[in-house]
Amino acid sequence: MASASSLLYFGASAAALLFSAYRRGEVKKTKCKKVEVVIRLAQTQDLPQLLKLWRQYISFIGQSQSEQIETTTWERLLSDKEPSMFSIVAATEDGSVAGFANSVLTYNTSNIEKGLYLEDLFVDSRYRGQGIGKALIMDLKSKAEKRSLSRLFWVTEDDNYNAQKLYDKVACKSNYIQYNLKLEAGDK
Repeated sequence: MASASSLLYFGASAAALLFSAYRRGEVKKTKCKKVEVVIRLAQTQDLPQLLKLWRQYISFIGQSQSEQIETTTWERLLSDKEPSMFSIVAATEDGSVAGFANSVLTYNTSNIEKGLYLEDLFVDSRYRGQGIGKALIMDLKSKAEKRSLSRLFWVTEDDNYNAQKLYDKVACKSNYIQYNLKLEAGDK
């Protein structure tokens, strides 16, 4: 997992401009296979549900995380203090958070326009296979295209075959291999 602190910071105006629809509270109702969800910006009141899902996600990817990293991550995702980072959720009619997508605005050297890195995508096991992951990705895609971002990209574990089935339907696999070099000053 990339360290959130190692990612670039963009001014509040850039995030406000690029994702103003989320910030204004604009939501999109999406009918998935067995459930209707609302895709919207994650809110502070979602935090108890998000933390429960987050801990399942961290366990699923075989990681552990200190309370400090968890707290800092969600403070960044849920506030305007780090406007390049945000989280969207798929919420059911009763307000349950069925899944989340955490993203970071990035620059790249291939385009003038910014890109959007999908850092984390997770759907509650009770809602998997119903199209919620796809709905979250497609909502990010729609918002990114409306704001002329150059790309939406992500990585996945090489043995996460269920996720790859979805990703193969909505995106093209890159020919690149990711390398990570842990830095001594990194997250502890």
